[in-house]
Amino acid sequence: MRFADVDCAEVNRKVSRARIDAISGIFRHYGQAGPTFIHRFIEAGLNRDRDQLRQRIFKTAAKLAGTDAARARSALPFALIAVSGELARELGILSQAAKVKAAVKWAWATFVDSLGATALDPEQVALNNLRRYIAEHRDVTIKKTRLGPFESRNNRDAVGWYDDHAVYIPVDRIADAAGGALSERAIGRMLERRKLLAGHGEGRLTVRYVPKIGHVPSYALKLAEFSPTANVGSDDEIE
Repeated sequence: MRFADVDCAEVNRKVSRARIDAISGIFRHYGQAGPTFIHRFIEAGLNRDRDQLRQRIFKTAAKLAGTDAARARSALPFALIAVSGELARELGILSQAAKVKAAVKWAWATFVDSLGATALDPEQVALNNLRRYIAEHRDVTIKKTRLGPFESRNNRDAVGWYDDHAVYIPVDRIADAAGGALSERAIGRMLERRKLLAGHGEGRLTVRYVPKIGHVPSYALKLAEFSPTANVGSDDEIE
């Protein structure tokens, strides 16, 4: 499990000097309670039932995250802290007044609301990356299939194409376009489920032919959903 980043900048900008000194004491005496915790943990026989302890951690993670599997995995570090803190209270290492559960719930809620929580939804990450990729490459390396009267065809360095209806991203480029957040197959299923495909062949999620370009197996994405004005309301338009 990766470490979770929790932004504490907005907690309280007016912390008293006495409180800051108390917090500094944690750093001066860091690790002193560890050996005592382990000794009491073993004396209580808690090390003999690892499965029960593991289930307690998973149950706590589930309470924090709900039924979402990705959220439950991300909640494990918080669950470990919560269970360890509660055990420390039960074993007399921490004061009974220590608000362990409240602190962990606050940290989890802050994490979920932060940018670090984007990893909880890899599909949304992939879709955001795909939109940015198309915006960055359109009319540069994602080229028009229809040319004007004074334009000539040049597919050098092309990574995709677009026409009046679709943006065509070759099958072997779609995962890179999505920033590696999902596999090619997972991206296809996500695009179909969200109704973002402009079309596909029977029994597959791709098209075999890009109009005016040739036989290039590609995902045909709805242009309306990936154009510069997609999902932009009138209030966001620049006059």
